[in-house]
Amino acid sequence: MADLPYPTYEPNKKLTPEKMGWAPLLTFQAETMSGVPWEAFAGVNDTSAYGDGIYKINLTQGYQYDVTSRSFFDPFFPRIFDQYGNVVSRDIYVSSGEAEIRDFVAPYTGVYYVDASWHKGAYYTGASVYFYEDQNPVKPNHAPTAVFSFNQISWTEGASNKYLIPLSTFSDPDGDRLTFTARANSTALPSWMTFDPATLTFSGTPPAGVSDYGIQVIATDPGGLRATLDFVISTPAGLSAGRQVAVAAAWILRTNSAHDAQVASLESKADAGTMTASAAITQMLTLADATTSVASMNYQFFTGKIPTQNGIDFLVSPTGPNATNLNSAYYAKFDTVNRYINFAVNLGKNGEAKDSFAASYGSLSLFDATKKAYAAIFGGTPTDAKVHQLIDTRVDYLASYGGDGATGIGTKAAMVGFLLAAAATENLGVIAKSNDAWLMDLVDGDAPFAINILDSAKGYYKADFIFGG
Repeated sequence: MADLPYPTYEPNKKLTPEKMGWAPLLTFQAETMSGVPWEAFAGVNDTSAYGDGIYKINLTQGYQYDVTSRSFFDPFFPRIFDQYGNVVSRDIYVSSGEAEIRDFVAPYTGVYYVDASWHKGAYYTGASVYFYEDQNPVKPNHAPTAVFSFNQISWTEGASNKYLIPLSTFSDPDGDRLTFTARANSTALPSWMTFDPATLTFSGTPPAGVSDYGIQVIATDPGGLRATLDFVISTPAGLSAGRQVAVAAAWILRTNSAHDAQVASLESKADAGTMTASAAITQMLTLADATTSVASMNYQFFTGKIPTQNGIDFLVSPTGPNATNLNSAYYAKFDTVNRYINFAVNLGKNGEAKDSFAASYGSLSLFDATKKAYAAIFGGTPTDAKVHQLIDTRVDYLASYGGDGATGIGTKAAMVGFLLAAAATENLGVIAKSNDAWLMDLVDGDAPFAINILDSAKGYYKADFIFGG
């Protein structure tokens, strides 16, 4: 069975198919009583409850349920099970003759089961179990957090300076939209400094002799809960080598030393002087081949531009709301090549580029599609012999990812992913080299997003990046 998108508990208590097969159905009916915090209920009063007390019921995703089980003695431990028999409830409250499951939120719409876990007396077998359905539950609010941190940034006196804080710096466990404010030395920003809350960008020209400023960025959710990020803008002192690496990692890799051991190692080497900050940052481009570049290069090919900043954060950041980000356990199963292929199939066959990709490549043979994609990725048109070398022994492999046969659009998308992986890992061709140039510009956050990096006017593409192969 594939991984489920919700937690399960107590694998040794899984409900058997036999018990699910004979479980009678409980049906909801509208609540007519006023002043109660539920809109519907379902249940049974069993006056001769000799069975196990297992029932089937249909629940609605997002609705909240309280379940009450009663018997002569205390019920043992009532549980809710999903359609596969897995335990999906956890919070149990037991009192005299009664047990409750409270605030269970259904993770999907469909069939569930409940084990009332009746504990009946020898002379009294009556028992009951009831579901109470809250169709408008009030979700608890949780505070946002600042998942990245840094100590200081360096600005130059008398010059125009800018610093962008990565949006992935802040995370909200409820997925709420955050609003941002900033202050300096616990008061308003100085007149020479501005803060754009939409992009988290600080700008300004520090006058000569200005002192350091302690900056605080405040992220607030709709319920008023806050997270703060504190750092210092100093002049003219620069960042330590390790901090330069940390800032670069936040921008290029959308992660930090707390979440990535390789980043922690690069920071330590830079601080110890065994590696320059420049060399460490260059090495990050290789690390990015398996994460950030998977997203940026695929989007460049399929949509004609790299993602937005929010898009990069969603696709790459390990602390964002996307459970299948490129730093997740899901992608950890793939090597670098297969990451590009999987991402390409998702984007070109099933995602936002499916229509444009089908229009451009759908009518082509796999051979001709490979020739066209190679030219777009590397810049030069390959020979027929090169195309045969690339795909003749890989058709079945690519089709296994494409899922629609040797000539299917999914297989052609997988082919694109394979070529992009080759370009990234070998550092060849116009997309890979323009992408590296953009990543290097991103080191301090001062690089644009959602642009066509192959447009020479943007400053990242060079004609000598063309590779014919």
